Amino acid sequence: MKAEASPRQWAFVLSIVLILFSIYGFTTPRTVTLEDDGLFIMASLDAGVAHPPGYPLFTLLGHLFSYLPLDSLAFRIHLLSGLLGAAACAVLYLNLNLAGVPSWFSFISALAYGVSEHFWSQSIIAEVYGLNALLCFSVLLFCLRFLKIPGNPIRELGVAALCFGLGLANHWPLVVLVFPAFALLLLPKWRFILKWIPILFAIALGSAGLLYLWMVWRSLQPGLTGFYGPINSLKEFWFYISRQGYAGVDVSPSADMSDRFGFIQHFAGEALMQISPAGAVFAVFGIFWLIRKQTYGILAATVWIFLAHSIGLIFLLGFDYEFLNLAVFRPYPLVSYGMLAFWMGCGFCLAWDKIRPWVKDGKPVFKLIPLFGLLIPIFLLQKNLNANDRRHDHFAENNARMILGGLEPDAVLFVYGDSETGPLGYFHFAEGVRPDIKLLSMQGLVYPNRILSPLISEGRKKAVIESFLRDTQKPVYFMTSENDFPNTFGNIHFGFYKKMNRRGNSSSIQLRFDKGVENYFKTLVEGPKPKDRWNRHRHNKLMHQFGDFLGYTLLSEDPKLNNRAGGLVKAMENQYYGLTGMAEILIQHGNSNHLKTAHEWLAKADSLMDETLSKERLGRHHYLRGFLAYRIGNREQAIKQFRSSLKVYKHPENPSRNALQRLNVKASEGGDSS
Repeated sequence: MKAEASPRQWAFVLSIVLILFSIYGFTTPRTVTLEDDGLFIMASLDAGVAHPPGYPLFTLLGHLFSYLPLDSLAFRIHLLSGLLGAAACAVLYLNLNLAGVPSWFSFISALAYGVSEHFWSQSIIAEVYGLNALLCFSVLLFCLRFLKIPGNPIRELGVAALCFGLGLANHWPLVVLVFPAFALLLLPKWRFILKWIPILFAIALGSAGLLYLWMVWRSLQPGLTGFYGPINSLKEFWFYISRQGYAGVDVSPSADMSDRFGFIQHFAGEALMQISPAGAVFAVFGIFWLIRKQTYGILAATVWIFLAHSIGLIFLLGFDYEFLNLAVFRPYPLVSYGMLAFWMGCGFCLAWDKIRPWVKDGKPVFKLIPLFGLLIPIFLLQKNLNANDRRHDHFAENNARMILGGLEPDAVLFVYGDSETGPLGYFHFAEGVRPDIKLLSMQGLVYPNRILSPLISEGRKKAVIESFLRDTQKPVYFMTSENDFPNTFGNIHFGFYKKMNRRGNSSSIQLRFDKGVENYFKTLVEGPKPKDRWNRHRHNKLMHQFGDFLGYTLLSEDPKLNNRAGGLVKAMENQYYGLTGMAEILIQHGNSNHLKTAHEWLAKADSLMDETLSKERLGRHHYLRGFLAYRIGNREQAIKQFRSSLKVYKHPENPSRNALQRLNVKASEGGDSS
């Protein structure tokens, strides 16, 4: 196979880009979504700095796309991801061609990869994984071109080094993981390459370095989106790009080897479905084809890439094996799935070699047999369309507009967590919704108007917020629990958000029914459960928040509140998170009648448990059961439930640990410590 692409091959490349970009453009959300979508859109708007390690290449490209005269800003940045994803599939096609796979088989494999569920999902939102795939495949492409073109043209290696450097400026941990793959591929030419290594490293590190220097310079500009704010020193720069702030996120204290094996099992099942079971069979054939062709360098490189971005990552990370973390992990193996598609294309060759003599001797119509390969991408398109058609996904938007619309004029709103920071920040800062309010992050993250540094201690953050609350005369709203918000005044509870009440004390809570909040709750509880994992996780959290609110209404002596809450409580009957939210309040603050109701709700909740429960949530469930047993005087049952909680959720912050200590009981089986 010639290294230089023919007009026919370029026609295939163009077709791949047009087909996939059209699919992505048709199915992309028209507004902001969850994950890191809002953050990347805000960073793209003003060429700011996203979360560590900063992703300067993506935010720069996003900034250019923000000028497109199309629909919403969110839609424009989503189109960037779509174009990058389509381009990645086109480069995968070229890689297959260079490996000796005919154009038609390469075309089918590239399309199948493009409409695989997880790759498609990341090509319709503002995310960096499509760009990562594009750059990884590009490095592989130019390494193969170097091996194919006579005379060992160093130009190809220079371009490969440039693409590698750009990859470092996008998602350097994923790029570094696959570096050995390229070394294995180029090993036969190591003597020639050795003398060029200083120049190649200079190209790679120089291109990455320039983009990171640009990122640092942008971070120092006032009024820009920046995850941690200005980067003022080499120490802060290293903290940023090394992702030290994520140490507690990437590795959970409650995770163990069983979690890693759970992820491996999950990945195996997902890998099977990304290119379809039939495609997976052809992928196995492809490995044998590469062996038969004695292309051991390509085989070694692709196997390394496949394992590094999947099994390797699973063992490097320490995630709890649970519902949300499966969504977090979902995009990490995208390049691994690309290798499956690569092997599938090679597998078509092996199958075709076996049936070619029969086709050659048969009727001309038999030559159309390769067309049947199109059934794989067609099947995947049909199968994955429902999950990835997010044209009408307004989940994050509806929540953000409900909250912003409920605030008084000139209010201050404190937010906490990704699901709040991204969507609310997008509408306020990017779309100009509610310009009269002051939107602040309790963590000091992302927003340009921060009142505190995110790098200071939690105690100092609390002191800064307390000082702000004392000094401001504006109405102050917040979205976290009253226990986490450093407020010495009372609170007015609206269901999904709260307002600081200057006339009360820290323990006082007033309840307010707001028509907009109530209607929003009804749409959540009456509508279908979200199909996207992130949306579903957020939905569950919102149900728990409103359950908390309804729990307080049931404790009140106000008959009007109780009457108004009656129908809403009934609507919670089939909502696990709502029932446990209500029960928790009754257990903590209620009388004997309330405890009886809480017991009934928890029993009902037992039957409503599903796969969305995290270790923490399940541990909390056992803790509530234990607390309830303790309150009604059943010490042995309380101990049993607290121990079950610790068995499920081994985190040091599990409150069951302190509960057992107060009961003077060991955490493990064995009875009283006395």
